[in-house]
Amino acid sequence: MDINTILNFTNAELPLDISKMNEVAKVLFDYEDFTIFSRLHTDVKINNCKIYRAEWKQENSQLKQIIQPNIKS
Repeated sequence: MDINTILNFTNAELPLDISKMNEVAKVLFDYEDFTIFSRLHTDVKINNCKIYRAEWKQENSQLKQIIQPNIKS
């Protein structure tokens, strides 16, 4: 699956299927360069990391995304 397809939320069906969202979140384990998510022209020089945990949780009426990286310098 292409990362650009994953990032396209315009075709989301309601209600959201959290099980499928967690399945798709696993794709992040295959990537280490997250420069695309960084702001340009900042002092942040670390855009590479390994994702060890990526999941969605529903707590009451809130949907939370949990990402746990190991930052590489």
